[in-house]
Amino acid sequence: MVGGRVSERLRLLWISDSPLLATGFARVSREVCSRLARHPKVDLAALGWGHDPATFQTSLLSHRLYAGSGDTFGRDSFEAVVLEFRPSLVVSLGELHSVKWLAEAPSRDSWKWVAYVPIDGSPFYEPWGRWLSSVDQVVAMSEFGRTVLQEGMPKASVISTP
Repeated sequence: MVGGRVSERLRLLWISDSPLLATGFARVSREVCSRLARHPKVDLAALGWGHDPATFQTSLLSHRLYAGSGDTFGRDSFEAVVLEFRPSLVVSLGELHSVKWLAEAPSRDSWKWVAYVPIDGSPFYEPWGRWLSSVDQVVAMSEFGRTVLQEGMPKASVISTP
């Protein structure tokens, strides 16, 4: 308790390529997660696509890392991870086709969802609107992506990284 109020840490589950892989999403995951893990008000875990606990040394990480199949983009282990970790926020980093299944996850009502997505083409692809309709906050990787998404979903809240 701090100042008469209960102090709680945000339970954040990051979903993307394993931060121990040699991919672009893995590098972003590694950099962002290493910073989030040091934040005193964040309890961080990651569900890493393509992570093999037998192959990669996780002791170098400052957060929990759960294994998720690269073939299913973590869908195979997601519900078990949610049951164990109990996130209040899920942040996904990946192509839209890789994370759209999160909208139908059985535990969906128990966490907020931030989708960090790359958009590298236009015009707006209509199925994106359906896939993103259940996302609580869409974050585009670029101003170009934000513009494309905002034009296709004028009522949605879309922000971009600086």
